Amino acid sequence: MGFLATVEKALDKTIDATAPGWGLKRHEARAKTAAYRAAQEIMSEQEAAIRNRKAERREMMGRSGYRGADADRTDQSRWDLVSGNSADEDLFNDLDTLRERSRELNRNDPFPAGLTNLAAQSTVGMGLKPQSRIDRRFAKKMGLSDDQVADIQAEIDDIFAEWLPQADATGRCNFYDLQNLQVMKVLEDGELFWGLPMLPKTRGRTISLACEAIEADRVDTPISRNLKNPERIRRGIELDAAGLMPIAAYVSVAHPGDHRFSMTPGDRTFRRVEFRAQDGQHRLLHTYWQKRPGQSRGVPWFAPVIQQFADLNDYLEAEIVGARVAACITAFIKKNDPVAAINAVARGVNAKGERLQDLNPGQVWYGQPNEDVSVINPSRPSSNFGPFVERALKAICFGLGIPYQVMDFSSTNYSSIRAALVQADLYFRWIRSHLVHHFCQPVFELLIREAWASGRLPIDYMANPRKWSAARWLPLSGRGWVDPMKEVQAAVAAINAGISTRTDEAAHLGKDWDEVLAQLARERDEMEEMGIVIGAPEEGDGDFGEEDDEGNDDE
Repeated sequence: MGFLATVEKALDKTIDATAPGWGLKRHEARAKTAAYRAAQEIMSEQEAAIRNRKAERREMMGRSGYRGADADRTDQSRWDLVSGNSADEDLFNDLDTLRERSRELNRNDPFPAGLTNLAAQSTVGMGLKPQSRIDRRFAKKMGLSDDQVADIQAEIDDIFAEWLPQADATGRCNFYDLQNLQVMKVLEDGELFWGLPMLPKTRGRTISLACEAIEADRVDTPISRNLKNPERIRRGIELDAAGLMPIAAYVSVAHPGDHRFSMTPGDRTFRRVEFRAQDGQHRLLHTYWQKRPGQSRGVPWFAPVIQQFADLNDYLEAEIVGARVAACITAFIKKNDPVAAINAVARGVNAKGERLQDLNPGQVWYGQPNEDVSVINPSRPSSNFGPFVERALKAICFGLGIPYQVMDFSSTNYSSIRAALVQADLYFRWIRSHLVHHFCQPVFELLIREAWASGRLPIDYMANPRKWSAARWLPLSGRGWVDPMKEVQAAVAAINAGISTRTDEAAHLGKDWDEVLAQLARERDEMEEMGIVIGAPEEGDGDFGEEDDEGNDDE
């Protein structure tokens, strides 16, 4: 037995005799440490055995069955980061860097900034407005007539219109602005949190519900010894006992990057906020796209193409610098007399004694004997500049899922741009669906619940909250037209064929058919009263001009 072991044994005996409780903790800690080390050794042995089995299998099988898994190919450096980690294990170490670089791209690079704005404008536009749509069969079960349902739906629409400018907890934005913020931040940061406080009815506020935007940086795991169940917390997201469902988030009181203007600079105090209250109401929303099972935090939209943006930006900068340098060097003087070249003295100097080396428009140059002028013809940018940039942008758009044609209409015809817009519309509707289901509709349900609790809605809300809160979210800006004549002709044909309705076609234009119908009735009554007759095509008249075989309108 060594000297240190003898001292340790004597110390243990002394502590056991004088402080049994402390001694017991030492023994327990030593036992846990030994168990941990043994487990680590077992895991290392298992991992080594797995690697050996894989190597033996490859050796037995010879070449890989899939070329993508072949280890004998020349360039294998790109696969150095391949791992079999979980979604959180792969993401958490890189999340802050990805988020910061994504923000940098949106701040200072026109291409990603334009793509983010394009996605937000195409998804939200001027805003998504809810139309209350209470199920008629459910209403009949509740003993309501169609007229009563229509009155309740009208009241719900009025409540939303009243709450619209009060939606933001900070008072800066209306609900349409918050929708745009939601899309922008989920694209840029990969996620956004929303607190849903009930504010006092002061300073003109008539509805308590509000939305508080919480940037992703504020949600993290606190550094505290008093933290309960730290093994269930993943970057600020607390899971249930089974490790499956998120139940709460830890939100920093101050933004960690707000150093100069924060009321509490450096304060890393966290508050635990549950996602749902005991009665099931939303208290905190976490909006992000989940790309892998078990993924606890969101990935920025630009993550797959950040390097491509950086490379393209570097290439553009190099071309611009090269062109500027080339533009500065207009010409150079060749001297055929070596003696004169060594002892060259300029005929013209400025006040500082510097040689005059500039050229002006229309200038005639008279050289010295044995001197000649050579004009530089810089080929910057090169002839491949445009095609290269276009190809790089196409690769970036493909990685993001957006057709390149929606960014560049210069080399498109009607058919290609129409196909691109259809594909882009599917993509933006997917983003819009995520916006509605994860942000707009949960907030709308809380709004209806508060209106019912305050006595403004004569309904039995708790009988089925989802049925009473059902709504259709319509974009106010509607969908644009490439060729209005063809679009209208297609809409009329779809209505006449019974595969679409006026409500659907009005919704595509960002209009409410009930409002359009009421407005048409008012206009008709006013024109009849004033004796005005305005011609209009008969219903079902789809003759909007003949087309030739190429699909182009005859002129």
